Amino acid sequence: MDKRIENAMNELINTEIWSTGLYLSLQVYFEDEWLPILSSWLNSQAQDNMNKVYQMMNRICHDGGCVAINEMKRDT
Repeated sequence: MDKRIENAMNELINTEIWSTGLYLSLQVYFEDEWLPILSSWLNSQAQDNMNKVYQMMNRICHDGGCVAINEMKRDT
């Protein structure tokens, strides 16, 4: 696999993982606010993101590349 493509895909993987965390955080908020439709929609978005992540990871591995998932730091 071309390193430029591998790097771009790894960047996208990490972006999708970050946005999945945001969706899940918002899901919890809307559950607490008793807004089940929004909560359910956000859960669906998080699942869709992770499906994309798995597909990209499989593609990188299949093509002989290396998946690089960055450390996630919590903002306080």
